Amino acid sequence: MTAPYAPPPYPPPQPASRTRPVVVVLALLVVLALGAAGTMAALWNDARQDRTTASRALDDATRQVDDRRAELSDTRKAIQETTEKISSLESENAELHKCADPAKDSIIAARDGNQPALAAAIDRVEVACR
Repeated sequence: MTAPYAPPPYPPPQPASRTRPVVVVLALLVVLALGAAGTMAALWNDARQDRTTASRALDDATRQVDDRRAELSDTRKAIQETTEKISSLESENAELHKCADPAKDSIIAARDGNQPALAAAIDRVEVACR
């Protein structure tokens, strides 16, 4: 008789696959890298917008400072002109008082009927009002 039927020997068990955990770890690393890249892109965009806003604010502030400097220069010029005008008017006032004060004294002396004071005041008027 022929030998009884023997089933073929079972193949040895396959060792556990090492590629699956590597793929999972690499997939997680890719997801983390994409998340980090997205976060960095968002932060970069926010920083760029903040820089643009700050640049505009700086330009506005610079323009305002320049305007204020121009106003300050105009004000200083007006102050200088006013100071010169005051000085001129004070000089003119002093010149006018040289004649006006003796004339006023002569009017007061004439009103009071004081002839000696009137004569002295008229003499001063003749000298000062030339």
